[in-house]
Amino acid sequence: LPILNRFDDAVDASRAALAAKPNLAELRLNFAHALLRAKKTNDAALELRALAAERPRDPGLVLALARVELGRGNTNEAIAGFLAATSLQPDNAETHFQLGLLLDRAKQKAEAQRHYREALRLNPDSVRALNAVAWSLATCEDEALRGGPESVRLAERAAQLTGSANAIILD
Repeated sequence: LPILNRFDDAVDASRAALAAKPNLAELRLNFAHALLRAKKTNDAALELRALAAERPRDPGLVLALARVELGRGNTNEAIAGFLAATSLQPDNAETHFQLGLLLDRAKQKAEAQRHYREALRLNPDSVRALNAVAWSLATCEDEALRGGPESVRLAERAAQLTGSANAIILD
């Protein structure tokens, strides 16, 4: 049903499946995803929160809830969720990168740089992480966090990895 963009029907079908097997976590997760697709984010957040309370060590579930909270504009809850996810999966470069973006937007520059750098340590060829660290070092208002030469070196590495095809990197 989601393929046909009949998201409300998908919610109804998921609800019916849950009536038959209310404790099956996979069905509850599918129900939450159906709610998200139907743009019922508050209901999806409630379902994901309940699931996360039952399975607090499930990094995929913790991340799903964090992303929902971000979509709802709850930045602090999203940051907390991403922090929890990085504790559960410390080697997930993408989660560190996304957390860095969130922290950067929240003006927590030192923590943002720390997570960008961790993403880069885990995935040294990540153009997005190279670019994020470079921009952060070049533009941070806090002089202690600024680093022009390192910023240029990282931006040049990102440019090299893209074959200098992305002009924004060296902007």
